Amino acid sequence: VVEELIKAAEWFEKSERWECLLEVYRLVTPFYEAKRDFAALSECFSRLQFACKKVSDSNYAKRRLLGTYFRVAFYGEGFFDAMSGRSFLYKEPKVTSLAEFSERIMDIFTEKFGKGVVRIIQDSSPVNLDELDPQMAHIQITHVTPFFDEHESVTRVSEFERNHNIS
Repeated sequence: VVEELIKAAEWFEKSERWECLLEVYRLVTPFYEAKRDFAALSECFSRLQFACKKVSDSNYAKRRLLGTYFRVAFYGEGFFDAMSGRSFLYKEPKVTSLAEFSERIMDIFTEKFGKGVVRIIQDSSPVNLDELDPQMAHIQITHVTPFFDEHESVTRVSEFERNHNIS
């Protein structure tokens, strides 16, 4: 179990999710303490010190790149069947522009449905279905930010907390 937790910690480090290391090492260190493995404990605390420094620095600089969110809605029963009229939220890594994400979605669905058939709607206004061409696959893409109610916004203080483990 400890080996798997250490692997998880390595992945958290690689993905710059420094805050998650606190929880992982909180589970790992009692095992090393019980075994009196002070070299392993030293390594854990060294990694924790590094992670805490990274969190502190990034909170001070306010330049944490944790992801970008998009709402994607599909319109066109002839193309999307049961997905027509449904919306999905996508989280992209670090900083992904709306243009970059839209281009990637356009490429995916152009390959699926053919050239000249897919239309991207980049307006966040409600879509009037009567105005859509039924011969086209319409995809509305808008940038969104996580929203928290009054209680939750008090508990999610840091940039990490506002972008981690949300639904």
